[in-house]
Amino acid sequence: MPANAGRTLSALCFLALAAAARADHPSHASGCGSGPIHAPSASTLEEGHYSLTLGMEYVDVDRFSDDRLLSLARRGNHHVHSTDYLLAPHAGFSYGVLDDLTLSLHLPYVFRDDIREAEEVHAEAAPAHHHEEGEEDEQAEEAEEVFRVLSLGDSAGIGDLLLRAQYRFVDFDDWDLEIAAIVGLKMPTGRTDDRLHGGTRFEAESQPGSGSWDPQAGLAVTKRFADVAVDLSGIYTIANEGTQGAELGDHVEFNLAASYRFGFGEPDHHGKRFWSVDLIAELNGEWSDKDKKRGNRDSNSGGTALFASPGVRFNVSEHWSVFASAGVPFVQELNGHHPELDVRLEFGVSLHF
Repeated sequence: MPANAGRTLSALCFLALAAAARADHPSHASGCGSGPIHAPSASTLEEGHYSLTLGMEYVDVDRFSDDRLLSLARRGNHHVHSTDYLLAPHAGFSYGVLDDLTLSLHLPYVFRDDIREAEEVHAEAAPAHHHEEGEEDEQAEEAEEVFRVLSLGDSAGIGDLLLRAQYRFVDFDDWDLEIAAIVGLKMPTGRTDDRLHGGTRFEAESQPGSGSWDPQAGLAVTKRFADVAVDLSGIYTIANEGTQGAELGDHVEFNLAASYRFGFGEPDHHGKRFWSVDLIAELNGEWSDKDKKRGNRDSNSGGTALFASPGVRFNVSEHWSVFASAGVPFVQELNGHHPELDVRLEFGVSLHF
């Protein structure tokens, strides 16, 4: 792959976002024109160029059974919830302000299917027993603790908008090496008033939006070896207080990826092939701090997850591509009691002009 073309297309990866290490939250991955699908690249768009990414993410959750939820509730683990799956269509737009500076926006729509939790109810106390002489027992049987599983419904709505700036401060052509600084701000544009069947608001962690202003910063490095590109990145996001007085946990994204490109068809007069394919292998790591609710830490939130994410991208000319990726977790060290993730699927299309 020619170096200039690879750098221009790799800049589309800028739309990739940090992800919380919670099984029922989206990763907001990007499709990119080249390079990784989930991890950001250090490349930037050329001045005056722009790109659009439309994608869909599906997260399959290893849902808790009703028996598991009831068992946890009886042991004092109240408010543990489970969901069947998460679906997150998303759109991203990037613009090359300068050759070394790219601005981007990313907006998801978040849908969680069948949120359930165990609720405590109380059975009525048994009536007092009367002796034959008519004397009533001094103590009546106390009410028994009873739990039931409630299906709270589906949560859906626009998610939070992410604004990012990426500045490439190292671009060594002789070494095929790029390094870029990334700063961003997640803005509280998402819905925070979605309600369950009974009319009560979903808890903060189940809302499509967070209601908080969350800054982030990180670094991305890209090194090319002929037709192979290697990307390394890390991004830290600070979670501030949002809806219902909740802080949804600081989180860190760290990624290592390699991509290999090969082409089809006869080269044109620039030596470029009409069709090309990127084979992609990624290791995606995520750490999330525990949530805070009105100053109290939620022991059933946060943790660490590692994913192996093979992917493929089909590039048609320099202007558009389609992509798909499957993230399979091989490490999930989640705090407390929280459903694990089975698989994370991502697919979509990217346009570049």
